Amino acid sequence: MSASSSSAVKNRGTVEVPRVFVSIGSNIEKEKNIRGGIIQLRTYYNPLTLSTVYESEAIGFNGASFYNLVVAFDTEDP
Repeated sequence: MSASSSSAVKNRGTVEVPRVFVSIGSNIEKEKNIRGGIIQLRTYYNPLTLSTVYESEAIGFNGASFYNLVVAFDTEDP
């Protein structure tokens, strides 16, 4: 998984909270691994906003197709 933070900021009362976007993808036990990643993120950052899941072929190597999606959430973590 990879993460990147956005410049978008939500205002929770008087505290500005950044929105984070995490891209998730897997081509090995796709459903199990993606579901596990979302469950772990939900443990620390809830609520989550999930994009649609897209299937894409492996590029640059021979392998199973990937499932990919983006998860967004707000966090006060540094």
